[in-house]
Amino acid sequence: MKEVYSDLIQYRGSHYEFGVLQGEKLRRSLTLVNRENQWKVRQPRFQIDVEETKEVFMKLAPLIWEELNGLRDSLDWSMEKVLQEFGGYRVNGERSGCSILSGDTYLVRNYDYHPKTYDGRYVLYQPTDGGYATIGPSQRITGRMDGMNEKGLAMGYNLTNRKKPGDGSSVR
Repeated sequence: MKEVYSDLIQYRGSHYEFGVLQGEKLRRSLTLVNRENQWKVRQPRFQIDVEETKEVFMKLAPLIWEELNGLRDSLDWSMEKVLQEFGGYRVNGERSGCSILSGDTYLVRNYDYHPKTYDGRYVLYQPTDGGYATIGPSQRITGRMDGMNEKGLAMGYNLTNRKKPGDGSSVR
């Protein structure tokens, strides 16, 4: 069995400030090196229209857009690169068998991706500019893939369309 490393990140502040903090941590991490290596063997099966993507975020999750702005500024990247890496788009990946078992008082997740695709981040975040506090692992840095909010709503997902991806988020 391989050992997998995970950072525990706790933060209270605005979404923009959280994005900046995450960018600072990423600059000193293997995550960006691993992402660059993945793009050497995989081709994106999507295009990014920054303005269209911004419109969607502004309608559905404007505070996450602020977090993406913080990442952009902290990493000194273009918004297109930030969206490619952290905007929720997927690339063709290896077959996997993730599963979730849930009941009235529990949610259990089998995370069956290769460790190279795992962010290795467990995040506790309480925004000060809107939205609920959340706890759970992250995916693509800004993705709150599984977890629970301060009101007790727990969620998880494990299906992405890799064969014929369409416009928008990998979470539908």
